[in-house]
Amino acid sequence: MLKASALFYAIVVALIMALISSSLILFSYYNRLQFQTLQLQEQAILNASSGINLVLANSSFLDLNEHKIIDLYGNGTDSVFLLRKQWGAFEIVVSKAFFKEFEITKSAQVGANITEDPKVALYLADQDKPLSLCGLTIIKGTCYLPKSGVKRAYIEGQNFTGDRLINGEVKESAKSIPDANKELLLANLGYFSNKYEENDSILIMEDHEVKDSIIHSFTHKTMLLYSNGKINLSKKYYSGNLRIVSAHSVYIASDAQLKDILIYAPSVEIEEGFSGNIQVFATDSILIGKKCSLNYPSVIALIRTDKSPENIGLRIGEETLLSGVLLGYQENINHKKQLTLTIDKNVIVHGQVYAKGYVDLKGKIYGSLTCTKFILSTPSSVYENHLLNATIDHTGLSQHFAGVSLINHSQSKQIVKWLY
Repeated sequence: MLKASALFYAIVVALIMALISSSLILFSYYNRLQFQTLQLQEQAILNASSGINLVLANSSFLDLNEHKIIDLYGNGTDSVFLLRKQWGAFEIVVSKAFFKEFEITKSAQVGANITEDPKVALYLADQDKPLSLCGLTIIKGTCYLPKSGVKRAYIEGQNFTGDRLINGEVKESAKSIPDANKELLLANLGYFSNKYEENDSILIMEDHEVKDSIIHSFTHKTMLLYSNGKINLSKKYYSGNLRIVSAHSVYIASDAQLKDILIYAPSVEIEEGFSGNIQVFATDSILIGKKCSLNYPSVIALIRTDKSPENIGLRIGEETLLSGVLLGYQENINHKKQLTLTIDKNVIVHGQVYAKGYVDLKGKIYGSLTCTKFILSTPSSVYENHLLNATIDHTGLSQHFAGVSLINHSQSKQIVKWLY
């Protein structure tokens, strides 16, 4: 009886040991399998990142609106699909890595590394008039000014009260400002003449019911919403890989939630109190209300075309914050056809401002300003090349700011933000 009992216990113990051993073997197998899977996935992620870095390091490796598939290391196992395309004033780089059975996609919005350029705060074309400073006007950084230089002035009951006229090196400017990046301009002007990208998925708003909420990934084809009439963006949530094009005008209400999208229309109006991250391109007028927040990386661009009226203007209302790029462009300077950028009191711009035309600056620019002429409008008069209680401070711009190649084709690129 004792022997039978001992045999039974031995079998039970052996069975338990077998179960434990097999469990340990299975655990080790699945743990190793999971580890190998994570390794493969990590390699795919690294390959996708390497694709992005390859384009950033050498933008000539991949032309705009071009795509190619490359073998990263020449071993036939690390394939990456790369795409580089224009996205408003910025660029988008898409890297899709294929490794074993894994496929990983990374998308990044890319800008120019403008911190490599000289610390230019102001470039004012030489129109045979000096720059006159009044009140508490602050200019910090290298300045390109007319040959007649800079002087103190007294207007509207205010003398210049600053410590120094220019806090930085002063150089002589040319008769006209450096010309804008034509490639960038042409890429966006096409949307005003119905020249769309082949891969755009076009939705005519008059023929379809458009949802109030659209989130469109940058891994998909660009969605383009088009209307022949006025587009009213009120109580809308639009985000991602989306273009909105109107042949008439676009109104952006303060209750609209817009992120990363592009807007094209002859006239655009943004209601007081709006907050979002957008790129706006217009040919006739742009009116931005008071107390708006146009978050980085926003772009507000007014570009004259043959169909634009004689006088076109861009106005930013008081206490508005813009972080990004402000652009006003016309091919030729014509006193009968004026382009004016108006930056009202207590407006703060962090970034780049370029105007091939007139600038009425009453606010603050932390970054750089390039313009043909200053026009200061007051209740009593209009003054040429005068600044009153204005600030242009290049030192106030973050060293990590990624901007736009407004003038030169910058070969040095950096990531603005990761996209989804």
